[in-house]
Amino acid sequence: MEKQQILDFLNSEQTYNEVLSILNQFVIDNNSDLNQFSDDYYIAGGSVANTIYYLLNKDKFEKPIINDIDLFYFTNVYNNSNALRESVINFSDNDNKISPDGYGRVWMFEDNQVSMLNSQRMGVINLVTMTNPFDEQVVQTKYYNALIDNFDINSCCVGLDRVNKKIVFNNDFVKFLETDLMELKEITHPLQTFFRLNKKIAELNCDDSNLDVEIELLLNVTKIFNGHYVIGRDWLEKYYKHQELFKPYFTEPKLYYDWMDHEDLYKYEIKEFKSKVDLKKFEFNSYKELVVFWDVFIRNNKKPIKELVNKLLEIEGPGMYINKDKTIVSIIFKILYKQPSYFNGEYSFDDVIKVIEFFKFVYDSELDPKIFIVSDVKTQLKFIQFIQDRFINDLGDFNYNLFYNTLSKVSFIGKHDKKFESFDYKDKIESLNKGLKNLWIYGFNGYYLQANFNFNPRKITF
Repeated sequence: MEKQQILDFLNSEQTYNEVLSILNQFVIDNNSDLNQFSDDYYIAGGSVANTIYYLLNKDKFEKPIINDIDLFYFTNVYNNSNALRESVINFSDNDNKISPDGYGRVWMFEDNQVSMLNSQRMGVINLVTMTNPFDEQVVQTKYYNALIDNFDINSCCVGLDRVNKKIVFNNDFVKFLETDLMELKEITHPLQTFFRLNKKIAELNCDDSNLDVEIELLLNVTKIFNGHYVIGRDWLEKYYKHQELFKPYFTEPKLYYDWMDHEDLYKYEIKEFKSKVDLKKFEFNSYKELVVFWDVFIRNNKKPIKELVNKLLEIEGPGMYINKDKTIVSIIFKILYKQPSYFNGEYSFDDVIKVIEFFKFVYDSELDPKIFIVSDVKTQLKFIQFIQDRFINDLGDFNYNLFYNTLSKVSFIGKHDKKFESFDYKDKIESLNKGLKNLWIYGFNGYYLQANFNFNPRKITF
């Protein structure tokens, strides 16, 4: 099926109704009831994905393969459990959205940390309560897209929005339906994701021609974090039940002792293996960078970007490091993670160098790069010029105070306006100009004066 046909199918109200009807019948047949939960409880993951896959591949199945139904609900109750700490053991930096174990314990939704409060089994319904204690007023639907973006395999990145009566999906899920190939999106929990990948490929009997490539990606997490990983008692039982599957890749889990003396945690390591992919040239600072690298160089083999990165590697030297950990190539991976189509279109190598020099300055200045990323290279150059025109003085200094106060105005004026957070150049310009025009401070005798934040400058390097 062509991509547009898939999109039409997923966006169809008829498809939504058919999927919901099948799931409702499955629950009824297993003596449970979805109607006991309000519509803002979010059905997402395998049950929805497998039902959609069945509808598009009825020649392969008599009925959809549904094991259980995961129902998610979000709250802002404070979570004082050890869930956060148990998952922090498993990753190296906060740039990752953290996938959970099974699904899991801790998730990162952009700047918001969301943890699992509890999971309750009610027949075939697995009720998962997630909490973000910093969210003053929880709106269930605002988490829907972020939730599916956190799933570890592309074939699961879909859910049912029963509030707005539509299917929620991302590009990864569409690609799965297009290619029939499962791909890993989150690799922070290697043993669990390894098992889920093998199980789901077998269940759906989909194309497994890329299985070795995806397993190699998973094993290469040692390039990010070369230590032990932790599982709970449930996954220990799975390890021994399927140990012939696990043994070639993972060490036998051992009881994990630490200062908190957990009795139900077990540590394992990834066994040494010989990678077919030469990664010696690259420095990866997060799991996400490795996944993006895999997507560009291994899965899709995007030749223009591959040539660009190789050319950058040729010129990379001490002066091309952001700091001792981040190289210029890592900037490419970070941008591609945030905006996959960034390097589409026409641009010169000099254009890319200018963009990289700009983001070197951004990182070196400890500014948030998400603020500056736009849709593509050419548009980025326009945005860089805007920054130079508005926030750099005649001496070539970047005016931090003016910039930060402009951002604070943008945040205040558009508290509920997400324009500035988009990749759209016009939206960003509109927001910043609005902030600049509202830089007023309260003066004597009730008069307002336009503030002149012309201090704390820093020499630019781009």
